[in-house]
Formats: sequence, C-alpha cells, structure tokens
Amino acid sequence: MVETSIIILTKNAGERFENLLRRLSAQSYQDFEIIIIDSGSKDRTLEIAKKFGCKIYSISPQEFHHSKTRNLGASLSRGKYLIYITQDAYPLDNKFLEKNNSPFN
Repeated sequence: MVETSIIILTKNAGERFENLLRRLSAQSYQDFEIIIIDSGSKDRTLEIAKKFGCKIYSISPQEFHHSKTRNLGASLSRGKYLIYITQDAYPLDNKFLEKNNSPFN
C-alpha cells in the first residue's frame, strides 16, 4: 500500500503535462502513486504518463462525468490519502506533497 494516491483526469493534456509529472516526481515525499484516468486523448498524454510510470485507465469521452470519474479514481487507488489535481496545475515546489500530508501524520 502507498500512503497517497494522486488522481489526475486527463484528455489531451498537451506537452505541458510532462512538466506536471516531472514536478510530482521531484517531490521530497515519495510514498505515492499517480493514477491517470484518460477520456480519449489523441495527443501524447498517455505516452507521457507511461514515461513517468503512472497507472493509466482509459474511459470513453461519453463515460466522463466530473464526480463519477473522480469516484472511479478513488476506487482504483491504493492510498490512504487521495489528492486530486488537474492536468494543468503545477506544484510550486518539491514540498507540495509533504506539506499536504503533514497535518495527517
């Protein structure tokens, strides 16, 4: 079991998506998994996610629903804590996860 699951819903996240995954990989806190739920990307989103070892789940664009898809992410996670982040949000520093989880430890 990992302590934290980071759940990212994607669709055509674009080249900047790699920057998000790079910043997450550089976190000082490393007890996490990244779950990608993709709803039909036609760009390099899945290729980039694979490069960073993310767990990838694909759904059709018609299946996407903001709350149901997030619930799917929760059901697929192994973490004690869940963090939802959008495909275009970036942690400001390498202490993002550490700061986020410290109140719970």
